[in-house]
Amino acid sequence: MKNLLVYPLYKIKGRGSEYEGHKLNLQKNIEIVEKFGCVDAIKVIGSEVDHWSEMVGDMIEKIYELNISGNNVLFSEIDTVFLQEFSEIFSLEKLTMFARCNGASKIDPSLSAGYYLNSGLTYYPANLDSSIWELSRNKFKSDNSIAVAGTTYEVLVNRMFYSQFSDMKSGIDYIKKTVGFSKYNWRGHLIVDDDQMPEDPSEIKHVHFLNMSEYIHGNSSFAPFWYNEFLDRFHSCVISGESAANVLIDLLQYYADQNGLRAGKKPNIQKYIAKFKEKIK
Repeated sequence: MKNLLVYPLYKIKGRGSEYEGHKLNLQKNIEIVEKFGCVDAIKVIGSEVDHWSEMVGDMIEKIYELNISGNNVLFSEIDTVFLQEFSEIFSLEKLTMFARCNGASKIDPSLSAGYYLNSGLTYYPANLDSSIWELSRNKFKSDNSIAVAGTTYEVLVNRMFYSQFSDMKSGIDYIKKTVGFSKYNWRGHLIVDDDQMPEDPSEIKHVHFLNMSEYIHGNSSFAPFWYNEFLDRFHSCVISGESAANVLIDLLQYYADQNGLRAGKKPNIQKYIAKFKEKIK
């Protein structure tokens, strides 16, 4: 049994420049993870595909094949960065998601606000019952929309996660007890008003930038690869062994400075920044 970290790198028809951008960022992520030395192997899955749903369907199959071969598989999207070593994840006994989405699912009413989880970082343990995979495999029809493919994928992974528990609250309690919310897959601007967000920057081990915000939400403040400067700074901190706390604060300030935030969001971000600054005095 091996502990694998898996990144997806697909070349979607008509999006060659984005593929090259992700490829560069993937290399930075690999350098960071290699410094930590807490995985047996880093696997990059991908191919050339015609549309988003083809990518997601293929991605699920490749993760499935690695998992049923007896491996612990930690899947992370490329628009993320690890800030600290993460070997604790591989001791988890269940398929695990690490952070909430902002609000409820728009396609599955059972996934209400507080229960709809983000799939940007997902752990599949080697002991995962193969029947759970049937909730997500072969579920995609041809559709070139990222909004359809991305949100459908997220719902399917949520269904896999909650199928392990007698009720959804037990699933939430499992995350709270074993690893805690948003220590991994931290997305400061989306759920900064969640009272279960880490209040100390030293607790944050993995950041998710949400490169897809422009595609899914039409948010012009977050164009593709808007986060590259922050990724470079995080990379520099990790490689040099410096604290990333100030970069996290600057990232939160970047969020606060954007137009189009819903009412009350900016003051909440500023309060969150103040908590971080207090911790690093």
